[in-house]
Amino acid sequence: MISVEDIWKVVKNKYEAVMVAAKEAKRVNIDEADALAKVGEKPIMRALKRLVKKKIKYTIQEK
Repeated sequence: MISVEDIWKVVKNKYEAVMVAAKEAKRVNIDEADALAKVGEKPIMRALKRLVKKKIKYTIQEK
């Protein structure tokens, strides 16, 4: 299980964490749907695990 504290250690801004995890979950749902079905894992959990392990590369675009 992933705790909120684990996420905050990686991403300091909670809104940024939500946006990054949501976009990654959407990508995972499209690209890895078959693999997720086999293991019974939800896309958001896979995305959060990848976020905590720092396996998601992203940039924030300033306006």
